[in-house]
Amino acid sequence: MMGRSLLGELTRNKWRKK
Repeated sequence: MMGRSLLGELTRNKWRKK
């Protein structure tokens, strides 16, 4: 669960940066 949250946040941040 913790890994999923971190992965989701990282992916969302990358998308938002674009």
